[in-house]
Amino acid sequence: FRECDENGVEIISIMFEMKNEADGTEKKHKNADFYKELDKDRREKNCEYAVLVTMLEADNDYFNTGIVDVSHE
Repeated sequence: FRECDENGVEIISIMFEMKNEADGTEKKHKNADFYKELDKDRREKNCEYAVLVTMLEADNDYFNTGIVDVSHE
C-alpha cells in the first residue's frame, strides 16, 4: 500500500504479509521465524513499514494484545 499527497509525494508505504498453519502441523512456526525475510521483502519493495498478520502463537499473550512493534528485534 502506498499513499501520496496531492503533489505526488509518497507519505506512507506499508506492505502486509499473512501467515497461518494448519492445526495438525508438526513443526510449529513462531512469528520471529519470519521477521528477517519480512524485513528483506520490505527493503526490496522500498516500503517504510511491514506488517505481519498471523494466527501463529495464538496462545501467546504478547501477540494477543493488538499491534506489537518488533522493529527492535
